[in-house]
Amino acid sequence: MTTYQYLIIGGGVAADSAAHGIREIDKDGSIAILSADVDSPYPRPALSKKLWTDPEFIWGKTDLSTAADTGAELAAALVQQGCEVSLVTPDPVLGSSQFPAQIASEYQKLFADAGVHLVTGHRVSSVRKYENAEVTLDDGIILEADDVVAGLGATPVTNLAEDAGLTVDNGVVVDEYLRTDDPAIWAAGDIANYPDPVLGRTRVEHVDNATMMGKAAGRSMAGSDAPYTHTPMMYSQVFWVRWEAVGALDSSLETTAVEVGDGQVVYYLKDGKPVGVLLRNLPGRTDEAVKVLADPPEDLSDAIN
Repeated sequence: MTTYQYLIIGGGVAADSAAHGIREIDKDGSIAILSADVDSPYPRPALSKKLWTDPEFIWGKTDLSTAADTGAELAAALVQQGCEVSLVTPDPVLGSSQFPAQIASEYQKLFADAGVHLVTGHRVSSVRKYENAEVTLDDGIILEADDVVAGLGATPVTNLAEDAGLTVDNGVVVDEYLRTDDPAIWAAGDIANYPDPVLGRTRVEHVDNATMMGKAAGRSMAGSDAPYTHTPMMYSQVFWVRWEAVGALDSSLETTAVEVGDGQVVYYLKDGKPVGVLLRNLPGRTDEAVKVLADPPEDLSDAIN
């Protein structure tokens, strides 16, 4: 039987980052990565952000993308390549579950103006493949397509953790060192429910979190006593609009918007305090957003300027 000092289960970016984190501390310990993927961990192609839109795209420049907006991003990318695209969303207005009404309306208009056929307020009931794909909606209408892309988000697979007796609650529960109930088992990436110092206990599905958390878990496995303190950001690029965000984006919350130069900041408020920040066309300023959430100023009008 082959034994290893470190065993990493999973083949995504968090696994790759964990291996690199281990090597920062332990240069010689043996590492095994166990994955259902036939390939070793690799940067998945940025289907929604680069592959279809950037003529200078090369594989080495790609990074992983979140599932949250994949359907919308890919629709934007494909229509720019001359494809006929239909986009089905349960939102009455595209993005309205996350964005305030005015921004959601402008967001949807980007797609409509580009020629995307928008089917709002509906869900897909079934998909069947004949010569073409047949997509049946919840009202019985059938859409035909050459190809179908499902951007549905992700549900953590926790049966292995449950079988091991670990605490599971919207993912595998870990402490600030990313350790589970078992001191010999850590969890990182999309599956980990962890205590964020700014956002509180949460689970985040995005490449920024997977990269940083994976590396921190690897270091912790190798003996580091440093807690994981990174508050992750998320991003999206749709047509010429760049979105970056930290925290909760929930349109049912109270929101306030502030114009900043050629961009805009939207604060999501709960009990009068910001719990989420959306940055539109203000790239590279998520650190400022984290500071606002960590220590909210009395006046948000110039918190990010």
